[in-house]
Amino acid sequence: MKVEGNAVRISFSDIGGGLIIGQTPYQPPTFGGKTALVPYPTDKLVGFTIAGTDKNFVPADAKIDGDTVVVSSPTVASPVAVRFAWGDRVEDNLYNKENLPASPFRTDEWNEFKYQALAPGVLPPAFPPDYFSSSTASK
Repeated sequence: MKVEGNAVRISFSDIGGGLIIGQTPYQPPTFGGKTALVPYPTDKLVGFTIAGTDKNFVPADAKIDGDTVVVSSPTVASPVAVRFAWGDRVEDNLYNKENLPASPFRTDEWNEFKYQALAPGVLPPAFPPDYFSSSTASK
């Protein structure tokens, strides 16, 4: 990872013949002539997020530049971390020319966990305040 102004350049090892915007070979079933899943765009990369020192990740613009990917966002002036295909719901379309997908990665080592709902309306489980105390753990 190399910070270049308001962007980050990501280098990869083992890229085969080069990087491309690809599509999963999986074809979702159709229902009444409509596909259940919308294919990812073929003209731009998806799946990248970027953060500054505030550790707030936002969706990022990413472009293939030779054997690297340049990642940026207009809302992050001084980036310090990038994540790709990271989280509960993954959308990505970075492949190599052999049609193998890039693996999820992150450049940070931040361990703060923030609950993200898996679906609209899903809430984290509620436990009473003393649920994890030693006095109630043996119940």
